[in-house]
Amino acid sequence: MVYSAVFSPDGTRIVTASQDKTARLWDAASGRSLAVLQGHTGSVISAAFSPDGTRIVTASQDNARVWDTASGRSLAVLQGDTNNVRSAAFSPDGTRIVTASQDKTARLWDATSSRSLAVLRGHTGPVYSVRFSPDGSRIVTASWDKTARLWDAASGRSLAVLHGHTGPVYSAIFSPDGSRIVTASQDKTARIWDAASGRSLTLLLGGERVNAATFSPDGTRIVTASDEAAGVWDAASGRRLALLTSWPCYATFISDNGTRIVTASFDNIARIWDAASGHILAQLQGHTGPVYLAVFSPDGTRIFTASLDNTARVWRAFPNTQYLIDYARAIVPRQLTLEERQRVFLDLAPPPLALRKTR
Repeated sequence: MVYSAVFSPDGTRIVTASQDKTARLWDAASGRSLAVLQGHTGSVISAAFSPDGTRIVTASQDNARVWDTASGRSLAVLQGDTNNVRSAAFSPDGTRIVTASQDKTARLWDATSSRSLAVLRGHTGPVYSVRFSPDGSRIVTASWDKTARLWDAASGRSLAVLHGHTGPVYSAIFSPDGSRIVTASQDKTARIWDAASGRSLTLLLGGERVNAATFSPDGTRIVTASDEAAGVWDAASGRRLALLTSWPCYATFISDNGTRIVTASFDNIARIWDAASGHILAQLQGHTGPVYLAVFSPDGTRIFTASLDNTARVWRAFPNTQYLIDYARAIVPRQLTLEERQRVFLDLAPPPLALRKTR
């Protein structure tokens, strides 16, 4: 089972984290396996690229590790996180790593020396996720103890406790400008918080357990995925703008330009939606088991999906009609002949005069 997948910053590679105790590096264009990151003795829960794409950090049931992206070679083991590391991330400048663990702590590391810089203590339950703010000055953690916490990324000092959820908090993510945080919880809600004070700003009623929540690239909307549906919300008022599906959703991701949303669903289908209208644009069909992961590439031209059918797929996603036309011209630089059209069951109308003159 693939637990997570992330495109490299330049979109050319994908790293997956798996139950089989490995992470794997793939060519995003061909789907070819590039490297197997071996060394963990427990399931690998998550993997993330450094901002420059040259390194990967993995979080596993045994520890966290840093890898060289080009060779797949292990560079370091982050000693100290020995109790089920759930999440790991690089700072925006790539100089630090933060990890979240089952042992109720998060830890800050020097990304070059792998030296421990600080232990973030305060949670009373396992820490599920951890993220740096866009400017790298703060860290937000989400925990089973029904809270999220804000930390100073330099000292590891606790800045605020985000109280309000009545169930475990699965994720916490900063807005693109770092001014707000959105959390997703088992208590059937998502919440928006002021990132400076930790004050609760808006409550989003998800209807069922909210598995994930994320901001749009411009910070004006929030997309949530729950056991009931996916929803689009106005980030200022908390008003729901669209309900995307009636099928249970596990993951929801928004494209880099914010115009499209992709959902992973238990009905074996991933779907692409128009972010403004909530209308469905395409259904990605082919998996024979529930799809629990769907991720856009950074440029929005491809989607990675993972399913309980033990397969992962890469799909081409055209942002607009012109992109489709350009792609078609690139792979078929000439018009098809009559025989070629017949072979692929296209209209058998005579080819244009210009084409007939060249035959």
